[in-house]
Amino acid sequence: MAIRQAIFLALQFQLHPFIVKSDSLEVISCLNSSVSSSDRFLDDIVKDIKALLPSDDFVTVMYIPRSANVVAHEVAQRAREGMGIKLWDGSVVWLMDFCTDPVFSEYQ
Repeated sequence: MAIRQAIFLALQFQLHPFIVKSDSLEVISCLNSSVSSSDRFLDDIVKDIKALLPSDDFVTVMYIPRSANVVAHEVAQRAREGMGIKLWDGSVVWLMDFCTDPVFSEYQ
């Protein structure tokens, strides 16, 4: 669902071309091929996402391992805490601290 919402917002605000990276190998595999998921709910979401994608190459979707996706995962977790779309008031010190943590330096 987060991928669908991100693509929808990016297209709505005409922020393209752009790349969507996800640690969900099954979702990315389904999006990049004609293969369907065995999970009917997931398959419906993939169909919704494909319907959003423009026919040109404005959007690239690619798999990224969770270990290389920790910052995005943390942002998603914090947004989920507020349920719905989250807009921060410009005070994202926690994000800067998180991104500059030496633990994650190998991914920068």
